[in-house]
Amino acid sequence: MKIYKLQNYLIKHLSKTYRMFLKNILKRDKEKTNMNLLSSIIYTLGNGISIILIVKQTLKLGKNIGTFNFYFRQITILSENLYNFSLKYSTYKDNLIYTRKFKELLDLKPKIKNGTVKLKYNKPLIIEFKNVWFRYPANKKYTLKNINLVIRPKEKVAFIGENGAGKTTLIKLLMRIYNPTKGKILLNGIDIKEIDYNGLWENIALLTQNYNRYHFTVEKNIKMGRITKSNKKEIIKAAKQAQADDFIQRLPNKYN
Repeated sequence: MKIYKLQNYLIKHLSKTYRMFLKNILKRDKEKTNMNLLSSIIYTLGNGISIILIVKQTLKLGKNIGTFNFYFRQITILSENLYNFSLKYSTYKDNLIYTRKFKELLDLKPKIKNGTVKLKYNKPLIIEFKNVWFRYPANKKYTLKNINLVIRPKEKVAFIGENGAGKTTLIKLLMRIYNPTKGKILLNGIDIKEIDYNGLWENIALLTQNYNRYHFTVEKNIKMGRITKSNKKEIIKAAKQAQADDFIQRLPNKYN
C-alpha cells in the first residue's frame, strides 16, 4: 500500500462507501422517527379528545366518578395498544430490510437440474466435448465457441491460453457448475446432464488455484476431499500418494 500510494485512494473509497451507507441508515431512521412521531401525536390527541368527550358525557348524563374512570381506563388501554402496535409495525418494517435479501437467498432454486443416471466408474472414462458453446449469463459474448475435444483414459491434457480464454470455464462445465449454452458433454457416451452429479463429484478430484485450507486437523483437511466416505486408512493412503505423508509425520501431532 505504501509503495503504490494506495492510502488516500482507499480512504477516499471507504469514506464514499460509508457516506452512502450512512445516507441509507439516516433515510430509514427518518422514516421510523416520522412514524413514531405520528403515532405519538395520534396517541396524545386521541387521549385528549377521549377525555373531553367522556367528561362532557359524564356531566351530561349525571354519571358518577366510577363510570368516568371505567370509560377513561378502556380508552387508555385501547390507545396504548394502538400506539404499541404502530411501534411494533415500525420495528417490523426496519427488520424487513435485513431479512428480505436473506429470504431471497433461501428461496433460490438451483438452475442445474440433477440427472438420474448412476455412472459406473469401474472402467476408465472417455470425456468428450461435442460442439460445445458457452456464454455467461448477462454476457452477449461467447466464452467458448464450438469446442470439440476427446480425452481418453490415461491421457494427460493441458489447456493453455490467455486470461479469459475459457480454460477454467471448460472445467466448470465438466464439473456441472454450469450447463453448456449449446452442444453436449459426454462421459462414456452419456450426456453429462443425465448423470447424477453427486456421483460425478465423488469421482473427480479438483484442485483450484485458490484452494481452501480449513482450520481443522491435517486429517480432517484431507477428509474434505471425500467427506462422506473417508476413513483414517484411506486418508493416509491419499497423503502418501500425494507425497505429503513425509512432512505430515514431521509435524508435532502428525495427522492430528
